[in-house]
Amino acid sequence: MVDKTQKLATLAELVDSLGDSRKATEKGLLSLCEERFSAVFFLRLKTCNASTGFGVSLSSVFCDTESLQDRFYPFSSVFTKGADLLYQILKNPTDLVIEDENLDIAVRRLLAFISNSDSMNFIKDLDRQASVRLKNKTALSVALAEHLFGKLSLRKSYTINTRFKSEVDKCQCGCGTSIKYRFGDTSIGQETVWHGDLDMVLGAGEDQIPVLLSGMEDSSPETTDEVKPKSLHYPHIKHQMLAQTILFSFLQKKDFPESRHFLVPSIGVSPKEVIFFFYDSENDVLIQSVKMPLRSGTGVCYSTIIAIWMTLNYRHLGSGITSLSQAPKSNFLNLAKDVIDIYQNDLNLGGIQGSFLEDTLYPQDIPKEKMVFWGAQKFEFGN
Repeated sequence: MVDKTQKLATLAELVDSLGDSRKATEKGLLSLCEERFSAVFFLRLKTCNASTGFGVSLSSVFCDTESLQDRFYPFSSVFTKGADLLYQILKNPTDLVIEDENLDIAVRRLLAFISNSDSMNFIKDLDRQASVRLKNKTALSVALAEHLFGKLSLRKSYTINTRFKSEVDKCQCGCGTSIKYRFGDTSIGQETVWHGDLDMVLGAGEDQIPVLLSGMEDSSPETTDEVKPKSLHYPHIKHQMLAQTILFSFLQKKDFPESRHFLVPSIGVSPKEVIFFFYDSENDVLIQSVKMPLRSGTGVCYSTIIAIWMTLNYRHLGSGITSLSQAPKSNFLNLAKDVIDIYQNDLNLGGIQGSFLEDTLYPQDIPKEKMVFWGAQKFEFGN
């Protein structure tokens, strides 16, 4: 362990190492606390297919929502602890002692990321890299996990959907990092309700977060054609984002019932933007952020970097819904009431096979006893 004198000195040095970026970091934090460009708002589900009587894959999820936009809240409303901590550090790091080791590590990760030119250049160059080197979901997900999410998160581990696995065994950004053991089972849910494969799962255990990639075509890694990355397509990802956020909150509540709160996040990301969803399965509260750009002009959008950092470390920096007075219900518990015990008690991460009614069903998978010939015509042909 580092003694307090050494820890204070190191923290102050890290803040000093920000140089000109210190002001930009301060402005980024203020933006998350004050600006509409990083606002969050509540969602209410009018209808959804979470309780159909048969399994629904994530690719077939449907959620009809209404945005409760009579009130908007700063992004920091769900991260009051993290926002206050970062403010105190930037204000006067020499007078602050971080007793919690996890918080201390998380803070160092953010300051080290911002002060590292390679990390910041990765963000600046991400859009171009997605056109030249990171041409598909596999390449993009690995690069984001290695050079953005992993560097800002307390837990650097991640698992990428094994369906993305290709012949490529290294990060395609040019760093050469081996990704041989980064692919695995990211299936979630339960076969009789919502279920399917997540693009990527960050972290481990109580700190896990699901990620959905957008704006990239599923092109071959060997292609020499330049690919034009797109912005985060909200209508395309909305339904799956909602489902995976809701599933993950129920899963975390089942597996870690002693957690301080169950406002669990999910991240949607493209080479240009990120978006955040949050669901509290205990209080039935659903929150969405606006889309946040990764770049600002020719530089990095600091408020977005800080928002990603807060979200990745939500177990330690998040405040739940305690700071959001009179949070409205999302209506999910009511819509899924017939199967709510499954969502509360039977969800799993990994080992989910899918249902008989999925559109990926193959003829050989249909049990003979399920074939019904009532009213079917019988044909006979002569020799």
